Formats: sequence, structure tokens, C-alpha cells
Amino acid sequence: MKSTPANPVRAAGPRRSMWTELTPLLAHLWPVVAGLGALIVAAMLLDLTPPLIVRAVVDGHLAVGDYAGVWPLAAAYLATLIATQAVNFGQNYLTALVGQNVLLRLRLSVAAHLEALPLAYFDRTPVGEIISRCTADVDAVNTLFTSGVIAVLVDAFRATGLLVTMFALSPGLSGVALLVVPFVFVLTEFFRRQIRYSEREVRRQVGFLNTHLQETYAGLRVVKAFGREGAFIERFNTGLRGFVRAANRSSTFNSFFPPAMDILRASSIALLLWFGANPRTFLHLGVSVGTLVAFVQLLQRLFNPLTNLSDEYQTIQQAMAGVERITEVLNVAPEDRPAPVEPEATSASGADGRARAGRVTVDALTFGYIPDRPVLSGLNLDVRPGERLVIAGRTGAGKTSLLHLMAGLYGPWDGSITINGVDPRRIPAGRRRRLIGVVPQAVQLFEGTVAENVALGDLAIPPEQVRRALELVGAWGFVAALPKGADTFLGPGGSRLSFGQTQLIAMARAIVGDPPVLLLDEPTSGMDSDTERLIYQALKESSRQRTVITVAHRLSSVIEAERVVILSGGRIVQSGTPEELSRDVGWFGVYRDLESLGWSVEGGGQD
Repeated sequence: MKSTPANPVRAAGPRRSMWTELTPLLAHLWPVVAGLGALIVAAMLLDLTPPLIVRAVVDGHLAVGDYAGVWPLAAAYLATLIATQAVNFGQNYLTALVGQNVLLRLRLSVAAHLEALPLAYFDRTPVGEIISRCTADVDAVNTLFTSGVIAVLVDAFRATGLLVTMFALSPGLSGVALLVVPFVFVLTEFFRRQIRYSEREVRRQVGFLNTHLQETYAGLRVVKAFGREGAFIERFNTGLRGFVRAANRSSTFNSFFPPAMDILRASSIALLLWFGANPRTFLHLGVSVGTLVAFVQLLQRLFNPLTNLSDEYQTIQQAMAGVERITEVLNVAPEDRPAPVEPEATSASGADGRARAGRVTVDALTFGYIPDRPVLSGLNLDVRPGERLVIAGRTGAGKTSLLHLMAGLYGPWDGSITINGVDPRRIPAGRRRRLIGVVPQAVQLFEGTVAENVALGDLAIPPEQVRRALELVGAWGFVAALPKGADTFLGPGGSRLSFGQTQLIAMARAIVGDPPVLLLDEPTSGMDSDTERLIYQALKESSRQRTVITVAHRLSSVIEAERVVILSGGRIVQSGTPEELSRDVGWFGVYRDLESLGWSVEGGGQD
């Protein structure tokens, strides 16, 4: 046996940053991004104009008593403010356009990446956590663009333009004004670290709450049946308190930061006015009254982008906490599946028709979910075309795991498994259900109509084919009685159907593509005896030219089989027809053990 992999989910290799993911998403938007850049520069230039106009009014007109030219300058001041608002509108519009386009493409990218991940990732990751990363955390990227990165660029350009203008007017006053800048950076760094830590904890708590809600409401019948509503509410309350603590911590630092920045701004302006208005320094610096007035206005405007940059740091920290979680998902490598084969290699028929279809071969197969703990070890099995095989054994023997491998849901650690000579993982997605039909142990119906649940969105399956599948499994009787027949909306999880009816829909889904191989994980669990007989009669009629492999927890499944294999400890310990095994002393020993351990009761879990 070859060594087992270190982890069922292989390592992703070199880790990628979110910017590596976002750069391709921006490539098609370069004209919009270029236009946005031009508006940012225009906004910076317009922001400098009003203080310079005020300087011209004071020094060129008010100081000398010439009021004739004030009105044109006032009109220019007003025009500048109007132009600034127009530029701000265009800037906000293009920012939203970029953000929403990136958000759309990122959602598709994350969804496609999740679809490509191995099932081992979903085995160990709660559904609520995955939903949180696809919704709230992806929204954080939109915030990163609309209120984060773009806003930082705008304010950085504004601050740069203001600083250049201030130094051009008076290097001496600029030096005085900038004495406070080191304090700004120290405060910003302190609050940035605290807020980012808090927001990361907020995101973690949101993931926990989503997971709890998903599990609670998905299993609400179990919770109510055992009277555990109070315990689950308390569990939710515990998580909610953790969320509130993290949110309050973030809000506390966010509340302290603007006042601290305002105090620094007031101190800087007071220092500038005292220094600039002092007769000795005023004359020494050689600045005019208009220059001093303009300088005060420029300094006030400088603190606006500096304060905004600090506020935007919080927004970016909130967004980066979500971005980090998305990057974690994108850094999980997709499933290492072998290359798909040509469609002809998965054909359901050979030269002599369906008689050659449906051969399943298992050769020295070893597989497990946890490293160094195989569930199946060195398994060999050859299922003839058209054979009805039952796989039996105690819970944990590996029955369902073997079916998962036959369906191509997992890849073996060692050895091989083929259907018609092809690794099931190499079957193209468009042909998979036309070669393999699967009825899992836990049936999942989706929000939609009966027909949509049977066809699963496959437009190549016409309504007539859906009806034939429903008739074949004996489901058409109750489906036809629904208000709109097969077009009846079932509601979330098929809530309008009984458990047995749900199983019938799953059976129809499995055979609607007319596959030569059917994999059934206890298809009649939860059904009454009459419905069970109907199902087995339908299976008998529809499986004459199919290979049917059934995981059995009930004796009736064995009675319908042509061959039974008994799994124990991940190995086949007995094999033969039910009649042969019934005459085998060893078979009776296993049978009695299985019966005493719940042979006629549903098994559970991934065994």
C-alpha cells in the first residue's frame, strides 16, 4: 500500500494575495479606472483653488481698498465649488461602478472556486461559515473599493496637493503646521492595529452565528422534538455576546479616534495663528495677511483628508478582515481531478448495445477521510454489467464510502475504481448523470418545482422524460394530484412532501438520465412496506439492463439482490448470492450480528 496523503485537501502551493485575485477583475474596467483617476486629479486641483482665491481677494483688493475686482473673484469661487460638486458626483458614480463590477466577478469567482474544491473541504467546514464567506465577507470587498481604497487615493492626492501648495506659499509656516504630523501617524497606527484585531474577531463571530442559525433551523424538528429550544437559544446568546463584545471594542476605538484628530487639528491651527500673527515671526517670514488667511484655510483642508484617511483606515480594516477570510478560501487548492476523457469513452453502450454497459471494477482500492486512518483497505470488486449487487455490513464498515468513490465524489488514496473502464472522476459533467444515477442516504430537494428537482436544471431533459421517470418509480400518482402537477412549487427542502415522497423524487432524479449504473444508498429508508414494494418492483423493471449497486441496512434489500458482499473493517469478508450465504455458517454468524446491531434499522454517517 502506498503512503496516504498528509491531508485529504492538498496544499495550495504558493499563497496568493487578494490583490492577485482582484487585478484580473479590474482588467476590463481600465477605461473607467482611467476616468476615475482623471477625476481624482481634477478634485485635487479644485480643492486648492478657493484658498488661493481668498488670498487674491485679501492681498490684491481688500488690503489696498480696491473692491472693483472682488465680484469676478467671488463668481470664480462659486464656480469652483459647483465644479467640485460635479467632479465629486462623477467620482462617486465611477467608484460605485468599479466596486459593483468587481463584486459581481468576485462572487462568481468565489462560487466557482468553491464548486471546484474537494468534498473533504466541505466535510470539515460548517455550511454557515461557507455562507458567511460568500456573502458578508465578499461584501467587504465592495466596501474596500467604494469606501476604502478609492477614498484613500482621493484623500492622499488631496493631501499631497495641499502640502505642495503650503510649502510653495511659505516653507516656514508649513514647518510649524507639520509639527503635529508625527502625532497623527502615531495615533493612526495605534488605532489601526486595535480596530483590525476587533474587526477580525467580529467577522469570526459572524461566521459562528451564521453556522449556528443554519444548523438550528435546518434541524428545527429535532430541536423541538427533544425540547432543546432553550439550550440552542443560550448557545446563540453566547455567540451573540461574543459578537457584541468585539463590536463594542471596535466602536470604542472608532469613537475615540475622531475627537483625538480634532484636538490635534485645533492645536495645529492655534499654533499656526500664534506663530504667524506674532509681529516678529510675521515680519521674519515675510508673509502677507492674505497668505496667512489662505494658509489657515489650506491647513483646515489638509486635516480633512488626514482625518478621512484615519477614518478610512477603519473601513479598510473592516474590509481586510473579510478579505483575509476570502483569501483563505481562494488559497485552498481545487480538487486534483484527472483530465476528462472524450465523450466516446463514457458511452453507455458498446458494439453489442447495452449488454456491455455498466461494468464497475475496483482494484486494490484504499481510501479514508483522515490521514493514516483508511476506511477501505486493498478492496477488490468486479460488478458485471446488469448485475444487482448489495453491499452490506455494520455501520462504519465503509459501505457509503465505497458508493461515494463509485460516484466520483472522492478519489482513492491508492488503487483504482472504474466504470466502463473509466475513472468516474474523468467523466465530463455533462455526461455524468447519463452514465451514473445516484440516490444518496440523505436526500436533498431544492427550492423549486417537482420537475426542476428531477431535472436539476438540465435543459436537455424534456418534460416527457421527467414524467416517465416519475411514473417508473411510482411517484406520478401523488405528483399528478398536486395543484400544478410536476410544475408545483415544493418550497424550501421539499417541505410539502412526506419523507417517502421525497425519496421517490430522488429516485426519479437518479434514473431520469437513463443511466446504465444506479448507486443506491438505502433508497427505501423511511418508506412504508407498500411503498417499499412499489419501489423495488419499479427498480426490478427498470434495472434489467442496468447495473444496480445498493447499500443495504434492511433484509429486504438482500432478498432482491443477485449477489451480496459483506464489508467489515474496510475489506470484503464474504461474497455470494443470498441463497449461498444463507447456507454458509459464517454468513449466519454475520447475519445474526448485523440483525442484533440493527440490520433492519437505518444506518448513518459516512461509513
